[in-house]
Amino acid sequence: MGPTDERRRRLEAHWRSVLQGAQQRYYEATTKYRETVEERVQILAPTPDGAFAVRQAAIAEVAARREYARVLHIFTDLVVSGKEPKEETARRSKLTGPNTGGIPAQRFT
Repeated sequence: MGPTDERRRRLEAHWRSVLQGAQQRYYEATTKYRETVEERVQILAPTPDGAFAVRQAAIAEVAARREYARVLHIFTDLVVSGKEPKEETARRSKLTGPNTGGIPAQRFT
């Protein structure tokens, strides 16, 4: 395996990890949104923060979906076309990390 093959293997492994983290966050946000909506439907009397909770859960779900789609696009380009992500994209990934929910990794050290 040459240096180029090794680099590509490491890039694919990195982006696979980032993709798995983004996918997990998207699934969790979707589940939270559905649970929040279901809770609101089951409550007969409207609560003051009910609509706010649904709105916040929807915003989180949309953000997680966008991030998942962004990372999926990068990973697909890399694996299918051999197109490496731009430096800016790679830096963003290193800052947020695969399992931090978009929070800079430095906050976890």
